[in-house]
Amino acid sequence: MDYLAAPNVLLEALAYLGARANGNTMERMEERLLARGISDLAAFRAQYAPIQALRQALDREVPIHQSQLDRLFRNLEGFPFSTTGSYSPAFLLFYPMLSHYRGDFDALMEQMAALSPDHVARHLLISLSMEDRLGPDETGAGTLLMECIRSLSVPARSRSGLLTLYQDYQVLLPAMGSCLRMAVTALEQRRPQLDAMAQDFCRELERTGCEAYLRKTSSLSLSKGTQYLLRPFLLGPDTNLSLEMPEDSGHVVIYCGVLRQFLQELLYASEDADSKLFETIKLMGDRTRFDILCYLRDHPAYGQELSEHFGLARNTIHHHMSKLLNAGLVTCTVDGNRIYYAIDREHLAPILRQQQALFLGE
Repeated sequence: MDYLAAPNVLLEALAYLGARANGNTMERMEERLLARGISDLAAFRAQYAPIQALRQALDREVPIHQSQLDRLFRNLEGFPFSTTGSYSPAFLLFYPMLSHYRGDFDALMEQMAALSPDHVARHLLISLSMEDRLGPDETGAGTLLMECIRSLSVPARSRSGLLTLYQDYQVLLPAMGSCLRMAVTALEQRRPQLDAMAQDFCRELERTGCEAYLRKTSSLSLSKGTQYLLRPFLLGPDTNLSLEMPEDSGHVVIYCGVLRQFLQELLYASEDADSKLFETIKLMGDRTRFDILCYLRDHPAYGQELSEHFGLARNTIHHHMSKLLNAGLVTCTVDGNRIYYAIDREHLAPILRQQQALFLGE
């Protein structure tokens, strides 16, 4: 497993504009922490201070009207909420191109402008985690994309927005590029600051170990024979993002939220044992998640398999699996361009013993 300390500035620009469009401010993060029972926010503010200073500087230097941010970088309605706008039109278009950014934004835009309609459709299918039925090339990707969009269990305006994104790609791309160019330029001018923040995270990884960090923050199991590349994610500090499509080097890239472990430990320390058990029982009280756990009891499964078995859209499955992952009830294994889910037996067994002790006594 390799670690590359240099942040991906294109991803950081997307995350910054997505957070700004979706109102994910430091104040909103504090509200969520207070709602989870954390009354002393001093430690969080100290950890978040470099990120807050960077975001405030970008706010001054990247003048984009809120209506433009909403149109291009706000999450589409009906998809799971993302603090970085990963279900926004711009993120969906640029996400598969992250590995192509080499520091020359104009060259990247030329590459994107030259994409064929089927290639654009392929990229959108990857961003929506619907790429399982794709063939080895782009042929027929446009038809498959429209079929998949029609099957999504999201509001009609979101389905219409996705169709417009595909059909009006060449019209929307310059507007997205104009916004991103400003953010990328401002971030590139702060390379020393970004590198210093990344080095702080690098030291945390060295203390924890890359594999241990992934197990603690994402319940990720590593697939034998797959090469992994970890990179810091500064402006999505609470998010781990897995790029399922291997980069040119053959690695599967995992962008690691630099505060994710800290936030998890902060939340864990604030909850007593009974509260943790209550939240777990409440999570499994949803019939779909209960059925998914029962299904995974017998064998691991990947997203498309779960989607077809339960007759649910991929984004709905992704929403449920994120909750189960965060609760430590399932693990995931990255295998090529698929993520397989399985019950985390090591974590579930003590939960069941704790439940028995609580209700039946020791």
